[in-house]
Amino acid sequence: MMLLYKVIMKNKGKISILLASLIIVLIIWVSGCAVPRVKGKVVDENDKGIAGVFVIYGYEGSTYKVVDSDSYYRPGTIVRTDEKGFFEIPRTSHFHAPFLKTDLFLDIYVIYDPQTHCAGILPYNRWHRSAGLSVFKKEMWWFTYKIEGNLETLIFHDVTNNPIEWYNSIRQLHVPLEKYGWNSWDAPNEDKHAFLNHLLREYEEFQKQYGHKECLYREGIFVKSQFPVSYEEFKEMKSHNKTYEEYKEANDSFYKGKTWNEVLSYHKRILDDNIKRLFDASSE
Repeated sequence: MMLLYKVIMKNKGKISILLASLIIVLIIWVSGCAVPRVKGKVVDENDKGIAGVFVIYGYEGSTYKVVDSDSYYRPGTIVRTDEKGFFEIPRTSHFHAPFLKTDLFLDIYVIYDPQTHCAGILPYNRWHRSAGLSVFKKEMWWFTYKIEGNLETLIFHDVTNNPIEWYNSIRQLHVPLEKYGWNSWDAPNEDKHAFLNHLLREYEEFQKQYGHKECLYREGIFVKSQFPVSYEEFKEMKSHNKTYEEYKEANDSFYKGKTWNEVLSYHKRILDDNIKRLFDASSE
């Protein structure tokens, strides 16, 4: 023991440096995270790459609190697919306050093709990561998602012949506008204007084609003739407090009894506030 004590005292300075180094490494390890690169592709029904598709993304984590938690963000941006339909979200690193915040995670707000009018996402938000791919595919049923090796592919088709699919795409286009201003993403004004102009065009063309027709969309559910759900599928969902008959009728739905024009007019009022924030320098 005496010999060990003498060795420690003789190398006290070196041991202190080693301990300090280990503590620094530990702090860096628990406070740093690396978000991996994502390579993707958007193709049409004939497996041909679609150029010029908008991909809007950001990063999100949680701040721990005694009772609850809040989200914090790091900006992403807009990237576009190349002439063969490929896009890439680069790898990034992030450091945060250890034990006070979680790591950052990639959150893809929308992938949108103006040619097919189709919009979707990759399964990278927190809900779909925890719920699993099968749930993601059920909720995002109007396009096809597949992964081959390290390449993630979305298969889009023209949704304008189906008002439910088209409306879901328009709703997905609202997500990045709702997120904007929380430090979640930013882009040159030229790119933001281009994206917004496409969204406004979607409204105009949708209303011209379907505006005066009855809206058959239901929040979280669909009219039986538009989106058949069998009794067996209904039982498997396990996330409802209605009977099967009530589920099909959806009498309490916001959408029931409205025309598409009435529904889109409501969304446009919300859209106006988001547009203002999109180009308000104070929010950037």
